[in-house]
Amino acid sequence: MQLKLKEVESQTENIKHWKKVFYASGSSEISSENKDWWGDVFITKSGGINVANKMEAKGTISIEKIILWNPDVIILPSNRTLKTTAKDFLNKPQFGSITAVKNKEIHMVPVAGFWWDRPSPEAILGIMWLSKVLYPEEMKYLDLKKESKFFYEKFYKYKLTDAEYESFLTNS
Repeated sequence: MQLKLKEVESQTENIKHWKKVFYASGSSEISSENKDWWGDVFITKSGGINVANKMEAKGTISIEKIILWNPDVIILPSNRTLKTTAKDFLNKPQFGSITAVKNKEIHMVPVAGFWWDRPSPEAILGIMWLSKVLYPEEMKYLDLKKESKFFYEKFYKYKLTDAEYESFLTNS
């Protein structure tokens, strides 16, 4: 994990304008995570700025706050109980001024053996995925399929197929 984190950091450290990211967590309303939670690690290790990092605590976010933060990218967990979807952001007029909505930069995090946006062995795959979402040009060298197959074979002793890998990314 440390080796892969260094690779991502070496590619993102020279980016002049890191993208602002809103990580929509929670299952009943729009909420997010401040600097004390995993969502912040997920974003910052990928080369992004967590727009919610100065919140006093993890919790509910108003629509007005999201508009004020104006994130470049919105990340949604692939949580079945999540009540807010990409369509909600795209179809509600009040979100129309947000850069991420205007540019359709709303992405669901892949789920494989486990969610890639949670502290787990697969978290490094999520960090690599998010770095490619945020900076596709700078991260074009990173072959996420190859990395995923290596990871599964090395740590789970499982030979991941192309179809299985593609299924991880279907919703994202």
